[in-house]
Amino acid sequence: SKLIERKPPCIVYLNESVVSEIEILPSSFPPKILLESGAVGVPKSLLVPLYLEARKTFFDHISSQDSESYHAALQATSIVLLFDPNHLTAANFRKRHIERFFGTKNNENGYIERDNEDLIDAVRNELRFLESLITSPLGKHAKSSTLLAQRLWIVENFPKSAIREHASDEAIEQLGNARNLVRGFWDRELAIVMKAGERHARNYYAWQYGR
Repeated sequence: SKLIERKPPCIVYLNESVVSEIEILPSSFPPKILLESGAVGVPKSLLVPLYLEARKTFFDHISSQDSESYHAALQATSIVLLFDPNHLTAANFRKRHIERFFGTKNNENGYIERDNEDLIDAVRNELRFLESLITSPLGKHAKSSTLLAQRLWIVENFPKSAIREHASDEAIEQLGNARNLVRGFWDRELAIVMKAGERHARNYYAWQYGR
């Protein structure tokens, strides 16, 4: 294991490119972040000042046109949603970030996906970030209507990019294997729903997403 000491208020951003198991530790733990084999432990006494700084960063830069400030606001949303999984403003900002990449929207057919690796990465990172929150042993995240609605919005509007998340490069190249790609994706999504159901009893938001 590796201990990383943080002196609050110090902004810490989650690694959204990997799926992590995140746990909020009791305040009795020292104000240090514990990292071990993809698991992240954040003491509650540290999470509060991190949230306050992330929230300030987010609202200070939410309307900025500067690239650096924009990405600071985007990164701050990960801490905001870790603290408050139903923070609609932060969730909608992340939606607009993906819309910004995918550009045009057809009123009849929805979004027009463009085959670009940067755009696919945006969807992939969002799916992994949401999976980390939904499947981790956190109090409210597994049953968050906002997080599950965000995931549903992604797979409904960008299915082509979403399917690539759980598929290997070789499988993607085999066009005849498209049916297996789709089935593999939904099998993985069902596994996420089942894990969310284990985290929170009577998780009707997760079951609705599964249906």
